[in-house]
Amino acid sequence: MDNISSLEKKLVPFYETRVYKGIKIEGVWNLETTDETDDPWTDFESLSLKQNAHLITGTAILFSKNESNDKPTSLLVSGDVTDRVVSLNLRSPLSDRLSYSTMLLEVVGNGSKMSGECTFYNTDKSKIESSPVVYIKSV
Repeated sequence: MDNISSLEKKLVPFYETRVYKGIKIEGVWNLETTDETDDPWTDFESLSLKQNAHLITGTAILFSKNESNDKPTSLLVSGDVTDRVVSLNLRSPLSDRLSYSTMLLEVVGNGSKMSGECTFYNTDKSKIESSPVVYIKSV
């Protein structure tokens, strides 16, 4: 039974990647700040995404305006893409840190831009908030 599940774990993703015909978003995406999307908590944010067919994994790196140190925050990313709609969940890999957010994004234009909303738990205010976000793909 283990051999079948082991083979399935390797064969199914390989097959899905070969057959998948949807949009590809793998790569590095940087947060673009504008008047509308200016994030009061983050100086810089970058998503490094890997894609296996419709499934997305990766990391997000954030440099906070509120933190006194220069150490970035790293978050784990998981999600999926269907047509041009991307759903991402970001969470801290550290069990002693509360950090969770969800993004719903649309790939727009020629595929080098994603825009949408980010919903997150604001620990300073102890409430759930959201803000518009725009990401530009790094070349």
